[in-house]
Amino acid sequence: MKHLFTTAALLFSMTAFAQVGINNTSPKATLDITAKTSGTKPEGLIIPQLTGDQIRTATAGAVYGTNQKGLIIYATSADSAPTSATANITTAGYYYFDGTNWQKVMTGSVANADLETGVGGIYKGSGALSGNTTVTQGANTLAFTSTATNGFSVDGTTLSVDAANNRVGIGTSAPEAYLDVASAGTAFTKNAILSRPASGMDANFILKTSTGNTTSNSGDITNTFGQAYGANGALSEGFEFMRGGGATDGSLAIKTGGTERLRIDTNGKVGIGTTSPSAKLDVAGGVKIGNDTGTCSAANQGTLKYVGGQCYLCNGTSWSPFAIASPQVAVVKATTGFPAPTVMDENMTILSQQVPISTANFTANSISATLGNDGVRDFIKLPAAGVYQINFSTFGSCYNFNSISAGANGTGLNVSIYKAPNNTTYTLLESYRSSAFTPYAIVAQSNFNTQLNASFVVSVSSNDKLAFQLDFIKSAVTGNTCTCGGVPSLPSGGTFTSQIIVNKL
Repeated sequence: MKHLFTTAALLFSMTAFAQVGINNTSPKATLDITAKTSGTKPEGLIIPQLTGDQIRTATAGAVYGTNQKGLIIYATSADSAPTSATANITTAGYYYFDGTNWQKVMTGSVANADLETGVGGIYKGSGALSGNTTVTQGANTLAFTSTATNGFSVDGTTLSVDAANNRVGIGTSAPEAYLDVASAGTAFTKNAILSRPASGMDANFILKTSTGNTTSNSGDITNTFGQAYGANGALSEGFEFMRGGGATDGSLAIKTGGTERLRIDTNGKVGIGTTSPSAKLDVAGGVKIGNDTGTCSAANQGTLKYVGGQCYLCNGTSWSPFAIASPQVAVVKATTGFPAPTVMDENMTILSQQVPISTANFTANSISATLGNDGVRDFIKLPAAGVYQINFSTFGSCYNFNSISAGANGTGLNVSIYKAPNNTTYTLLESYRSSAFTPYAIVAQSNFNTQLNASFVVSVSSNDKLAFQLDFIKSAVTGNTCTCGGVPSLPSGGTFTSQIIVNKL
């Protein structure tokens, strides 16, 4: 009778409140089960268990239908021959029925088979990480397949993979090439560091580009590609691209050591050492050529080569010596003599004479130079400013030359060139000593012959005057003396003939 009243009371409670409490009298949900012990006995809920095959058979037999939607069961094994309804029963675990198919109740890990079939995990929708997450792949691969234009992205444009067109965008979600790097700013900024050993260390291989309105002027640098030093260093070695006034008339520069060395402008003119070439090849400085061992033919007509101290020009059939144009100015001096000097000791000039420039022996091939004497020296004044090469040659004899002992420097001729800038005071530009200077002893002789050939390159203005001086110098050991001349029957101590040829470079 007691059990009958208890059962009646339970049924009344379930009917009145539609909630069932087990081991409690105040259920807080439709079914509220309270543990009966503190863990001394097994506490929990064991739901029905079937194998995967049994679940498949029951589902196929319409045991489970829409009325069982939300039902939970524990599969003790995978379905060995799954149908579409049991395709997700791939391993032992809890499953719920959605009215058509069985879905797995996800735990903390996702099996590869579940990922492939879209069960749970990262395929089930958006979500947020609660902390740092590391995917440990080990020897396993992680691959994504997509046909979307933005199939995979990080923050929209930070990184975007266009799977439909096989493109990757950095800074853009619509890449236009296999790799499209877009700058978000409008200034001339570094877009990519292609290789960097460490931040701020050694050389970086960089790519910079400029967008927006900051490069709207002709000559502005639009792109840079090359090597820079430091984290934010300027281009040291590489290429710089400059825009022109239009869309297709830019220019290209090459830099080394942070300095532009070569430029190709929009007209195809090449400048070396200049940013504004005025010819197909414009070199601000000297040009060195070497030997060309090839045969001269029509294919290399106009080629120059230098071999054996001579320049040659290919005329299309053979190599011809490349001659310098005729001298512009030639000045020839008549034979002049040195007066007999007093005896001097070593390292002293024993004969010194300004080179007299004779108008009677002057010829000009293409321009006329002014010859004169300003009371200080005989001079040449060239008609135009520029750079000139002056070739000086002389040959002569010293009469009644007495013997000297071997010394450090020897004996011979020395020529000096002087310039009076804009008609002012003469200053020494350069001196040249002949190779006839000998460090060995020279015996006494009636005529000591010597010669000198010198070449000077000078820059002059239109009012500059040039003058020359010839010295006969003896240099011997201490105590030795030398005279040139001094014989009463001879009018002077020596006779020398000189010639000056001037070429405008």
